[in-house]
Amino acid sequence: SITDVLIVILGGSIGTIKTEANVCCVQFPGDSAHLLAFGSADYKIYCYDLRNTRQPWCVLADHNRTVSYVKFIDSNTLISASTDNTLKLWDNQGQTSPMAFVELRP
Repeated sequence: SITDVLIVILGGSIGTIKTEANVCCVQFPGDSAHLLAFGSADYKIYCYDLRNTRQPWCVLADHNRTVSYVKFIDSNTLISASTDNTLKLWDNQGQTSPMAFVELRP
């Protein structure tokens, strides 16, 4: 099934992003008004420029389970957490593998 991510800013919708997997978390960076990232149940992070939502400008795929959390450090750097017990640090300037990762063990 396709999940819609409705983008609402200041009370008005500016668009809809369609995605195949369930969306688990959404994050906007504090230093950019036009970027968005979301983690999904298909183990990926999708980064969008809200000025062009037809396709993501960046897809980060290195987790082995659902991405449960994403947070922008700044508009170029993102950290993610997954139910695979890892934290990953990403440079979303075209890199497809994480800069660093930490595995959390019980």
